[in-house]
Amino acid sequence: MTDISGILKASFAKSESWREKELAATIKSLTKVPELMIDWDKDDGETWVRILTNGKVIAYIAVVIPIIVVISDYVKTILISINEQDCFVIEVEDFDSKTYSIEVVLIPVIEEVFRREWSAHIKPETFSINDFWWTTV
Repeated sequence: MTDISGILKASFAKSESWREKELAATIKSLTKVPELMIDWDKDDGETWVRILTNGKVIAYIAVVIPIIVVISDYVKTILISINEQDCFVIEVEDFDSKTYSIEVVLIPVIEEVFRREWSAHIKPETFSINDFWWTTV
């Protein structure tokens, strides 16, 4: 089990500068990579940007905190295009394995930061990255 509480806490502290400047720079850099497609409904208030290649999601970029979650096979592709010092990168084998956890006390903070209610169907002691994305998007 991988506890991502520490990364979340650290990212909360950098959230203001991320939203204002670094997020825009990161997305702009990734649009220059021909094989990548950016999927983000900003006007609908989505809190995650999806990065796809050949129709497959390979990375999620949080809009409200400086976190990028990327499939291991695509880490080099993503990291070449961004300033890794501006964000926290979580490298994963896939988005569906329920191998992640957070401290329960972080749920109210996550709800406030993402402005979404944590789903009662997602257990904080065992969830997948897709679960986390779904409850916070």
